[in-house]
Amino acid sequence: IGRLGAGVGKWRLPGSSDRPLEVVNIVASSAGYWNNLSTTAVAGAAPVDRDAFAARFLDTGIGLRTDSGYTTFTAVDVDRFTETGESDGAAVSFTGRYAYEAIGPDAGRLTVSYDDGRQCGRNLYFATLDGGWFAAFCTAADDPSGFWVAGDWSVADDADGGRGGNGPVSNTYVVGHALPGVPESGRFMPAALSGGSVSTAGEDTTIRLEEGGYFGLSDGTIYTCASAGGCVIANGAVTQGAVTRTAMSSGAIDRFPTFRNSTHPDDRTYTVGTAIDTLTLPEASGGNGVLRYGLSPTVPGLMFDAAARELSGTPGTAGTYAMIYTVVDEDGDADSLGFTVKVSDAPPGTGLLGICRVGMSLSSGQSCTYPGTADEFSVNVRGRGSFLDRLAGIRIRIDNQTINGRVYDLLASHQGDGVWRIDRIAGSTEPGTVGAMDGSVPRFAEGAGPGGLTFFVGTAIGALTLPEASGGAGTLRYGLSPRVPGLAFNAATRALSGTPSVAGDYDMTYTAIDEHGHAGSLTFAIAVENARAAGDFGLESINGQPRAIDFANGRFHVLDSGEGKLYAYAASGERDSAADLDLDQDNAGPSGVAFANGRFHVVGSIDVKVYAYTLSGERESAADFDLDEDNADPSGIALANGRFHVADLLDDKVYAYTASGERESAADFDLDEENGDPSGIAFANGRFHLVDAGVGKVYAYTASGQRESAVDFDLDEDNGDPSGIAFANGRFHVVDLVDDKVYAYTVSGARAAAGDYGVGDPDLAVASPTVSDSEPSAGGSFTLSATVRNDGGAEAPVTTLRFYRSTDSIIGTGDTEVGTNAVDRLAAFGTGSHSIQLSAPVSAGTNYYGACVDAIESESDTANN
Repeated sequence: IGRLGAGVGKWRLPGSSDRPLEVVNIVASSAGYWNNLSTTAVAGAAPVDRDAFAARFLDTGIGLRTDSGYTTFTAVDVDRFTETGESDGAAVSFTGRYAYEAIGPDAGRLTVSYDDGRQCGRNLYFATLDGGWFAAFCTAADDPSGFWVAGDWSVADDADGGRGGNGPVSNTYVVGHALPGVPESGRFMPAALSGGSVSTAGEDTTIRLEEGGYFGLSDGTIYTCASAGGCVIANGAVTQGAVTRTAMSSGAIDRFPTFRNSTHPDDRTYTVGTAIDTLTLPEASGGNGVLRYGLSPTVPGLMFDAAARELSGTPGTAGTYAMIYTVVDEDGDADSLGFTVKVSDAPPGTGLLGICRVGMSLSSGQSCTYPGTADEFSVNVRGRGSFLDRLAGIRIRIDNQTINGRVYDLLASHQGDGVWRIDRIAGSTEPGTVGAMDGSVPRFAEGAGPGGLTFFVGTAIGALTLPEASGGAGTLRYGLSPRVPGLAFNAATRALSGTPSVAGDYDMTYTAIDEHGHAGSLTFAIAVENARAAGDFGLESINGQPRAIDFANGRFHVLDSGEGKLYAYAASGERDSAADLDLDQDNAGPSGVAFANGRFHVVGSIDVKVYAYTLSGERESAADFDLDEDNADPSGIALANGRFHVADLLDDKVYAYTASGERESAADFDLDEENGDPSGIAFANGRFHLVDAGVGKVYAYTASGQRESAVDFDLDEDNGDPSGIAFANGRFHVVDLVDDKVYAYTVSGARAAAGDYGVGDPDLAVASPTVSDSEPSAGGSFTLSATVRNDGGAEAPVTTLRFYRSTDSIIGTGDTEVGTNAVDRLAAFGTGSHSIQLSAPVSAGTNYYGACVDAIESESDTANN
């Protein structure tokens, strides 16, 4: 599927399928590969060698669960094993020899040689000390080419290995049981979610899970659906199915640092010039590797010792400081808590006024300390100023002089009547500052944050690179909190990426911590909304020459070559003129647009150049770059795998550039000879999609540029002048130059004219009915699955999904009903997955299965139920 990830930190590959699938990691070592799928973020859970493996698992059964059955592997000696259980409905019993070697801190390779000649190499991945998942490649005399098998493993139910339950503690909850730690009312957003959805209405929260789907709490607790028909949790209680709870105990390893169980430091009140009692801040739990603590902002006169987590010193400047105390682990996971430090001025007549700052006035008997030292500037009873060995009646001036091994920079002047003023301190003349001391901590430039961001559930965000801090000592460590379900922060590249999975409002804190624990932070907001996706929509009349389209921050942006402007439209197709932006007058002949790293990148075909703009439309010329001289007819641009890819109309080729604009010709690829008029390019679902204006078709290519014709699709005959393509909210959107319209298509290329562009009423539909076994034996069991969609613009109330068996391929309510599932309320444009376990008829023959959802009141269209 191509090259994925940045090679460092955490990243995720979201995916979807109309059939059940299991995703496994079959690469356990990155040696010789471009990348390596993460074998979990848990560090050190795997035994380090065979002796450690035997010490942990000797005479302790390891249960291996696959789609074919369940077997128990038991090491009976340092190199012998037995394996018993059931496979494909038959009892099995094997013996043989095994070997084990660690292939990472959280993975090991178990090589088994059966006495009957078969061999299997199993990569075991340790999610905890006692469980995880595996992928195995096996060969046999009758199958020398081999085959892959994958599944989950855990210490067998009847085996604990004498560890006293150090693994995760599991419990099962059925209908009517409340789930510990899940709120019984109010809006609740899980810390993690997979194989399910969350919907809210007022003070009610409903979580739907497919079989095997799970959600997690911030303390590491995982709730997993164990029912074939799926599970529903309403306001913290199970209303359908059975849910298992895995609570992190002493033997499990928590992947994220947290202050959840820590004592809050409370707000603090101090006085200028009075030393504070040392404040020890709480220790976090969890996280990977060594934790680093930081405290921001800096309170003048106080010092934070990160190793001891202690705040101490003597406050020098009055003010109220909103403190953010942050912990960051080695891969950028973070947590933070806040408290307030209020520093009051010293009472009248107090001698020491704290740290000297520009604009400070001092009278007889008063003093202040030079930043970062105990050296005092003071005024004596005769109104004369004194600093170090200097005593003066009018002015004391030291210009960056080295005295006793330290550089000093000070200008103080007598204002009359014995009052002195600090005019310059440590290189600064800005009133209120303490000079170079301000540069000793990490600091973000003013306005550097990304501002308010809007993303949509199920739609991948463009990789957002957060700003770099300046200042601080040594290597800075970056962290971002809280976690947004579905998104991952890569601390090494400072990039946030992924696909949001849970709607909600998230107040983000982005922190840089230096080696001494000094910290700088900035805040911004992320709003994740349930997408209301557009079908076809018309463009505004002034947007008369649309040349390209992109989707960013919840909006479509349509490039107009005539007006030299980017016109904005909401995700549902309505105009959003407040988000329009004008192009630079030098950006002539605009022919493509891509949003990446918080900027718009617009191709100028006249200058053969890519121009950069901020999200608000300001020019950012430092991020411009020139195109290759051979790339002289650019017709579209897309970002993929950290590179820009620019299609060329005449060369029938896609040229590659790094994120900073350097050529990367090794990633170029040629287009199919039939794809001779490429007018737009998009990257979606791991592929490039190039729209061709000459033949009215979208051509597909792999991430490395190989043709993938099975994914091509033809455009609607009315979409005869395609000039750009974008992928958003699960659909392709192709802009038409002549019609001034955007046409919508499904992932498979089917027209989606109405799409989710609702009329204010719910509209239920059934999609993707599948069976787990299309040729079961007579009376054999199989699973029938289907998805219920609400294609309308309003919430759908509770109803029923009915499963049917038919003797022909037309499924209707007149066929034989074989089961039902309750369908919970579905938000506008929401979906829910359902399945039921069935037995095939005992008589041989062909049967057809499907499902229909009961109509509801005010439904706009019941013909597709």
